[in-house]
Amino acid sequence: MYPSATIANSKITYSGTGSTFSSSMSSLAKGTKYYVRGYVITDQGTNYGNELTFTTASFAVGVSYVGGLITYIDATGEPGIIVSPSDQGTFVWSPSNIQTNATATGIGTGKANTDRIYSVLGAGNYAAEVCYNLHLNGYSDWVLPSFDEIKAIKDYLKTSSNLSYTYYWSSSEQGTDGAKACYVEISYGTIRWYGKYFNKTNNFRVRAIRYF
Repeated sequence: MYPSATIANSKITYSGTGSTFSSSMSSLAKGTKYYVRGYVITDQGTNYGNELTFTTASFAVGVSYVGGLITYIDATGEPGIIVSPSDQGTFVWSPSNIQTNATATGIGTGKANTDRIYSVLGAGNYAAEVCYNLHLNGYSDWVLPSFDEIKAIKDYLKTSSNLSYTYYWSSSEQGTDGAKACYVEISYGTIRWYGKYFNKTNNFRVRAIRYF
């Protein structure tokens, strides 16, 4: 953040005799230009290398970032939801009517739901399992979105998928009926998302998300 920075500013200290080194930085401010340069301290004083600059990404809906596209940011403007660039395919929610108790619907609950479903159902070929084991664009922490999360990305699903009619599974099971789970319907130009449940053995589309 400081042009011509010196060790009086933020610094990382290494000791040794090697001619090369590497470092990483975290907790950087978004949308901010940073200035960095190496330095060496000897008996003769402090010497600085060439100055380099980089600008951190700004979080905004529609921006490509960490494996997908930002589709939701909470009211504080801080991290939110990344959606995978394309559908993972069409799958059943579950091959049976086993109750998983993955009933959470809120933003941020997709991971807990996905983990819960996988812990109950185990290996297979179903919506949550596909997301749980997904390795995409360098990331392996994808999940099946909860009902509120898939509502949050519904506009992207509509525009990116170029579909006139389809259903997407959420990870939210109906709490009173182990045979059903919640989905979002995209139909004839209208996005319907109001509390619909369907039998888990239906094949609906799946779109994974991750958090950032």
